[in-house]
Amino acid sequence: MSKYIGMLLLFLVQLAGCSGAKTVVLNVRDFGAKGDGRSDDYAAINRCFQTALKSPTSEVVFPFGTYLINKEIVVHFDNQDISIVGQPKNGQSPTIINRVPGSVLLIRGYLGDVSRGIVSVRDLNLKGSFPSYSSNNRFINKDEWYAGLAVTDKKEVRIVNVNVHNIYGEGIYVATTKQEMIPLDARTSYLEIKNCLVTNCWGYNPKRDSYGDGIYVSNVARGTISNNKVANNFMVTHQLGRCGVVLEYMSESCTVSDNQIYGYDRGLHIEADFGGHQILRNVISGTDLGIAIFNSRRERNLPLTIQENVVSNEGLPLRTKLARVRDIEAATDRSLFNFVALSDSRSGSAVVDNVFKVDGRYDYFSGAIANIKANGVTFRNNSFSYINKSSPAKSVSYYNYSTSIPQNDTFKGLEAIRFQHKSISKNTVIKLKDRLNGAKLLID
Repeated sequence: MSKYIGMLLLFLVQLAGCSGAKTVVLNVRDFGAKGDGRSDDYAAINRCFQTALKSPTSEVVFPFGTYLINKEIVVHFDNQDISIVGQPKNGQSPTIINRVPGSVLLIRGYLGDVSRGIVSVRDLNLKGSFPSYSSNNRFINKDEWYAGLAVTDKKEVRIVNVNVHNIYGEGIYVATTKQEMIPLDARTSYLEIKNCLVTNCWGYNPKRDSYGDGIYVSNVARGTISNNKVANNFMVTHQLGRCGVVLEYMSESCTVSDNQIYGYDRGLHIEADFGGHQILRNVISGTDLGIAIFNSRRERNLPLTIQENVVSNEGLPLRTKLARVRDIEAATDRSLFNFVALSDSRSGSAVVDNVFKVDGRYDYFSGAIANIKANGVTFRNNSFSYINKSSPAKSVSYYNYSTSIPQNDTFKGLEAIRFQHKSISKNTVIKLKDRLNGAKLLID
């Protein structure tokens, strides 16, 4: 008898596995959505998602077209797996436009001890309807923000070939609803953001400085952010965004590679994270605070690798009135490379083969090309240069307040290379002299 019971249980388990693997595919057109660029498709799209969430595994399909909505789409679920896919036509993806100022697509879970649910979004254009910056803009200087695509409290997230445009707040946002003091397993276990275009996503609330990003990521255990273009055209939005790409809080082991970032108060922002990130081959411009790393943790901090990136102020108009926010109090804090860490908490990190370039044809706020306050970091084969100087030329120097001594780094057009640490001696840095190209070598 026990043998037959065992066989029956095995059959039921196999049957459950087969049924769980079946994906229910639903087309928004079958629920009444027109995608004609004239009709309000919100109710039909919402019905489609509500039906999809009755199945453990589903796919919601948007045929090519323009879908107008008058309120944000919210997809709220626990442990299901859902794919949201567009069907491109002639290389163009379907478009969802929120005709009123607000978010476009919000995917929500439930924060618990272990993250649950899998989300995939691909081949869609998501557009907002926000006014550009002005003193009369009703959204600025408030704690409220919106998102083109936001995913919270999910186990796995994949976002591929998604374009987000004209959002006040966050372009693509992946996080947990509680940012700190959560179990490690509550984080997103894997994230992929690839081949996306995020344009004119910005925000302005200098007092809080808490939103306005192209891509924001926090509490991700492992991820890839690659081959994206994140560009805030401040000639259109009339203001800088906050950050192009953000890695914050308990984020760990993320690869940020081959991205183009333009038009933000800081290009890449890493803060209060767990480290282990690979920052590779990104091009950051239209800012004078290119890479900002600060507020490091002592208790858990894997080394960073920052390699083959190109960072410049190119594109930032001379005498600009665009508002900078971060590190504007001191003359040397705001720089193309700002690496600040508690003592040796970032020890073992490597900054290799990068190009940092101040171009005198464009605006530059401070007198520092680099501000380094992180011990135990390897600097090797980097280039720090000041080119196309105007007359009279601005004085720009390299500032290093750490025990991290550059190896084979090259300096060009700078006023001075300044070291300020009690353990630094002239004998330690004298080998730099043949790479200073006329800059003064100072140990304060």
